[in-house]
Amino acid sequence: MLLQQEKLAHINTIAHEGKVVVVGTDTDGKIFYTVKQDGFEDSYLQTPEDQRTGWEDWQELVLPNEAKDDQSVIDKEKEELTHQKDTNKFILRSRYRTKDVSAAAPVQLISGMGHIYIFRQSKANADATKATPNTLLVDRFVLDGMTNKLVPKLEVRFKRSRKKYEPIESMKKKADGGLANIDSLDFRDANGEEFHEATTELTLIKNLHQGWFSVVLVPTDEHDKFRWHIFAYNSTRQKLELTTIRASDEGLFDIKDYTILESKPEAKNALIPRSIPGIIHRTLEISGVQVANGLSATKYNLQREQLTKDGMQLLKGATKIMLAVPTDKGNVAALSFAVAKDGTLAMIDEQVEPTKILRSNSRDVLLPLNTLDDIKAVGDSTPISEG
Repeated sequence: MLLQQEKLAHINTIAHEGKVVVVGTDTDGKIFYTVKQDGFEDSYLQTPEDQRTGWEDWQELVLPNEAKDDQSVIDKEKEELTHQKDTNKFILRSRYRTKDVSAAAPVQLISGMGHIYIFRQSKANADATKATPNTLLVDRFVLDGMTNKLVPKLEVRFKRSRKKYEPIESMKKKADGGLANIDSLDFRDANGEEFHEATTELTLIKNLHQGWFSVVLVPTDEHDKFRWHIFAYNSTRQKLELTTIRASDEGLFDIKDYTILESKPEAKNALIPRSIPGIIHRTLEISGVQVANGLSATKYNLQREQLTKDGMQLLKGATKIMLAVPTDKGNVAALSFAVAKDGTLAMIDEQVEPTKILRSNSRDVLLPLNTLDDIKAVGDSTPISEG
């Protein structure tokens, strides 16, 4: 069987909600996809039997191409998602015109949290008003199981202003306390056009090269909480870099530090708080070799046998990530990382890179003089003295 599509240079495949999706990039950077048919779709039943291939025709992926940016989002991101010392330097940001900025390089696919995530590299000569050159872009899609189409994620905005955080300026309060020229939230504008989610640009991931990156999404021990791990080759430093970010409640990226409570052997019946950085960045040193081609990472689980009443069964054990890196020696370097319950990876080096505060809302808080009077110990973390 031949899935014909001219000029395709790179392909990737993923299974999502029982369907197989193939995504390809052509030599111009355009992205196409096809979906394996189940045999119940109208497109399958209406095709003559001798012409059926079992696959949908190739379709171009629908990417953001709005006439202008949402200024309310830009203002909010400039306030919350930039470096505190340089508000023109973004950590991540929304992009609204990324249809024609994809590099002619492989894309990476993730199935998770009800969506297909498509990660792609921006062009080296990308228009700076549309995307930062050689950085990482991500878009979310919902797979329509009846039409086998990848539908861009819908977004709620104000219907008349077409902005996410600001209603139309003419909306104002009336003397009786009501509102005039009401602008309500909706998935569509006043003309019935749908609002689609903007591309998320991970500006902190720089100097990508020929699509040499790989993305893994791992679960944590918190319900419906996940963590992203992005392995990427930095062409300027000529190093492999790992960037790990917590997944937000909306399914994108949460760059704020957070605290978890975990048990410790030395503190019986007590949970000890531990702070985890919002962004963890590491450089992977593979001594004696150079990266020669695109890398690949995947999540896997160790298995162990256990005797049950029905006989021996395989049970899922520890979660790990395997990273495979082609080298200039003609072989492949494979690294395996243990995944902790909080989704972070095992320490790579005892001499870790120093912590940097990119943005902080810390401030002094004045407490009443008796605030600490009623504090009671809930656990003793000091060992029992022995003599």
